[in-house]
Amino acid sequence: MTTEPNAKRGNLWVVRDYDAQVEFLFRDVMAFYKGASDPDFQELQSEGEPFISEIHVEVSTGWIETYVNERKMVNLGDDGKPHYPVFKELSIPPQAEVFIEGE
Repeated sequence: MTTEPNAKRGNLWVVRDYDAQVEFLFRDVMAFYKGASDPDFQELQSEGEPFISEIHVEVSTGWIETYVNERKMVNLGDDGKPHYPVFKELSIPPQAEVFIEGE
C-alpha cells in the first residue's frame, strides 16, 4: 500500500514491517537504566517475547521540556528563555555503578 507512493517520492519513507509498536517513556537516563534492571520490567519484557522481536530494536532519544504545569508558566525566565541545562549537561551518561544488578 505504501510501496508505490514511497517509490514516487524517491523512497524517502521508512516503512516498518511490523504490526505494533511498544514505547516506553523514561524521565531521565538514570530511570532508564534502573528500569531496565528492574525484575518486574524484565518479567514484562519476557511476556512479550513470542510477539516482540528483540533483534530489530530501535531506540529514539529526546527530552521533554515543560513550560506549563498546573496552569502556571514554569522553566522560563523573565526574558522568556528556558531555564533548562544545555544539551551537553543533559547528555552526560550515568555512573557505571548503576549497571550493577541488585542495587
